[in-house]
Amino acid sequence: MTATRDPFLCLFMASTFDITTDINKALKGLTALDEKNISFAVAKAMTLTGQYAQTKLKAEMKSAIDRPTPYTMNSTFITFAKPSKLFMEVGIKTVGRGGKTAAGRYLQSLIKGGKPTYKGVDLAASKIAGYRGVLVPSKQSPIKMNRYGNITLGNYKTVVGGARHTGGAYYIAPVKRGSSVKAIYQRKTGFIGRTSTIENNTSRVFVIEPNPKMRTRQLNLPVVLGRTVKEEFPKFMKQRFEAEIARKLSKYNS
Repeated sequence: MTATRDPFLCLFMASTFDITTDINKALKGLTALDEKNISFAVAKAMTLTGQYAQTKLKAEMKSAIDRPTPYTMNSTFITFAKPSKLFMEVGIKTVGRGGKTAAGRYLQSLIKGGKPTYKGVDLAASKIAGYRGVLVPSKQSPIKMNRYGNITLGNYKTVVGGARHTGGAYYIAPVKRGSSVKAIYQRKTGFIGRTSTIENNTSRVFVIEPNPKMRTRQLNLPVVLGRTVKEEFPKFMKQRFEAEIARKLSKYNS
């Protein structure tokens, strides 16, 4: 099997499963099959294993991620094996489309654990704050989340973009007097009740957290995919060889 550069995306990356050995065992006594039959059976078994692994991967993602978006769930991929090229790959896309960040990149903290992934808006806010940090929504943040529990990129850009300019609706200030940690606040001006008296209200929107909480590894792809290969590929290979033998023998008997 050919290895990929990203060890978290190749189905066969961390498995001790030796396809060549299993093929050699299966070939003993199978004189009815020629090279073309064998290549077809192996390619089909590899593809079926990949499809099964992709289903398992999606189930793991749904379990590990709180309300995953359709974009995230549709980010898995599979490269089908061919008789002429016995290579199959399954994983999570690392190249985004339409200007969107690929799920394989923003899910790295769940795949590997450790520090959260720094997004573009985090880096933009960090420039304003003067230190590297991650935007963490405040408990009483006035910015509403969508049905997937996320703040949209548009809202992030509105808040961070507004904080760049003085005198606007958003500004950056320390979370408390003397603190080096900063937050983005929203200022609102309005009338008190039905009076003509104006009041200013301030709400904390995001904290620019310099020491974000470490994430635990929740999507252990080498275990999920490697175990699937080890357990399922022999089953599919046996199934496909039996099918090829039956098909070949039926020609001889007809």
